[in-house]
Amino acid sequence: MALVVLAVVSAGIASITRPDRPAADCPPGTTVVATVDGTTLCTHGVDPGATLVGPAADDGASGEAATPRAIACIGNGTSGARVQAVYARGPNRRDRFTELLPEIRAAAADVEHLVNRSASRTGGERHVRWQTTRRATDPTCSLDVARVAAPRGANRDFGALVQRLADLGLDRHDRKYLIWLDTAATSCRGIATLLDDDRPGQDNFNNTSVGYARVDDSCLAHGGAAETHELIHLLGAVQRSAPHASAEGHCTDEWDLLCYDDDGPGPLRTSLRCPNRARDRRLDCGSDDYFSTAPGAGSYLAAHWNSADSRFLEAGATDGPGPGGDPPVNDAFSAAPVLSGYSGTTPGTLAGSTREEGEPTLAAGVAGTVWYKWRPKVTGPVSVDTRGSTGDTAIGVFTGSDLTALTPVGTNDDATDLAPRSRVTFSAVAGTTYRVAVGGRGPLGPATLRWGPPPSRMADVLRGARNETAVDWSVAFGVMPGWPDRTWRPRDPVTRGRGIAVLWRMLGEPEVGVEPPDPTTTTTAPTPTTVPTPPSSTTVPPTTSTTASGPGASTTSTSSPAPPTTTPPTGPTSLAAETLSFADVGPGAPYRAALEWAVATGVVADGDAFGPREPLTREDLVTWAWAATGRAPATEVAAFTDVNSAAPFRPALAWAAEHDLVGAYADGTFRAAAPVTRSKLALGLFALAQDPGAWRGLAAPPPTVVF
Repeated sequence: MALVVLAVVSAGIASITRPDRPAADCPPGTTVVATVDGTTLCTHGVDPGATLVGPAADDGASGEAATPRAIACIGNGTSGARVQAVYARGPNRRDRFTELLPEIRAAAADVEHLVNRSASRTGGERHVRWQTTRRATDPTCSLDVARVAAPRGANRDFGALVQRLADLGLDRHDRKYLIWLDTAATSCRGIATLLDDDRPGQDNFNNTSVGYARVDDSCLAHGGAAETHELIHLLGAVQRSAPHASAEGHCTDEWDLLCYDDDGPGPLRTSLRCPNRARDRRLDCGSDDYFSTAPGAGSYLAAHWNSADSRFLEAGATDGPGPGGDPPVNDAFSAAPVLSGYSGTTPGTLAGSTREEGEPTLAAGVAGTVWYKWRPKVTGPVSVDTRGSTGDTAIGVFTGSDLTALTPVGTNDDATDLAPRSRVTFSAVAGTTYRVAVGGRGPLGPATLRWGPPPSRMADVLRGARNETAVDWSVAFGVMPGWPDRTWRPRDPVTRGRGIAVLWRMLGEPEVGVEPPDPTTTTTAPTPTTVPTPPSSTTVPPTTSTTASGPGASTTSTSSPAPPTTTPPTGPTSLAAETLSFADVGPGAPYRAALEWAVATGVVADGDAFGPREPLTREDLVTWAWAATGRAPATEVAAFTDVNSAAPFRPALAWAAEHDLVGAYADGTFRAAAPVTRSKLALGLFALAQDPGAWRGLAAPPPTVVF
């Protein structure tokens, strides 16, 4: 495991602790604040007294007043190493994402400007590899900004913020995460990770490990200075062995963006080596400590880690790999990036890819492959496919750590419903590391990898629809099955009877009077049963997939028609049937067992009538879901213009909004009496299924969750 130390900045300038070597433990005097996929993060606390100095962003003395600002559009915006921008809203803070988004994007452009202008001082070019989005009809790109809710105390506890991001799947080792924290602070402060590794070459830990940096939203007024400072820490500056390094991870020769007197009244003193004050907005005053695009032969940066060589920077702004160019970053088995979460999509490319000696053959004629790693945190059904790729692809899933001795889980070439793209479906085992290979034949170009629940292939759920993955999950885990005619009916309103049954199935069909499972017990996703195939008048294409009972056993088959609709597992009935007072609920009602559980556990209050055929309202949904998950208190205040503080469902709504079960309408209203459609219900429940924090009120999460 690599040891990471945290660089702490006040007003945009930082200081760090000093580990001896990358290790699993923090050095004396520091404490562990988080461990992310084997990487230990440590800090010794905030250093007081540092201030952001130097000319303002629009100061004419800096020579930057009229310089246009824009980020570089590099490749498809997502493949390879990337810097991911994050907006994190502090507890009890109004969501200002829309308001601050233009400022965040402007700050990212300022960072790009400062880095590239610094590179030009040594005759080079460097562009930040921001994660970006692009429309097919627009040649420009936009900064992609993830939106997360920060835990309470995130402005003081960086580890809690890092853990929240990791829990949300923002833990990839081919990503550096730059977080703008929306707080009430008026002074600019920040904190970042930095690895103690001065080895040259692309295998330096700073180049291959996840990293996090946080700045307050107040730093947005400083023209990218604080953000650039923190980002360069993420890229490995300043190593303790550098000629002018301070003991706390900065430099001593001014003027320089990373240099300042970081020990306050201590013995450290800076020297005025670069007297031009405008260089306080440039990297590496003498181009000899941490950043140079052309280090001289025999110099320190020629023999040690140089952050200008980081794979998170691009030497030239390109629009994607060209024929005969360098192979993709993940061309090698050993360089496979880690896929995060139960489901997702990662665009990439096969252009320039090769095949290594001894690697398994995916299909005849495959000319090149790229590799990924995936380690699920739950046991359950999953599919990986290449839908969205260009050209003819093949795909394989393996276990093992030696390229020449991998165990196949399944391979596929041309799934019938995707050809010439491919899919492998298997039963994933929690904690197992799966190796996913994507290969291509013929002209090699863009290749997209998708992973998540197996496709439900409902006739009325369109590919690429916003609800597609949520519907697939709800069918695969038996939470919301479809109809025998292979429809799922996403626009249908949910009745109260069906709503309580869906919630009961998501909770694992608990029995009345039975103790919940021990939280240390590993749960497995339910195995769904099937209903009859649809009528012959329904045309359903066949599918090709691979199924496996474990990491080492698999079969590949082609069947027609496609897999039938699944129904939820038939769970055990109540041990002691509740005596319900509802006059409108008969003993044979299909939702009877669910309602008995709901009444027994206080999710639903017993009474004269239940109204099973009435629409499930948004108020019903948040109230029942909050009660069913243990009534954990929310850490944020939900702000809806039509919900007053005296509303009895307000605590449930705050919890539901925090965990994305529901959201506000465009006008800021909640609309408590609005009916819930099947599509909205699936989307909300799938959000809960991916959120560990949503289940902290229970002794153990149910078997349908996928975080």
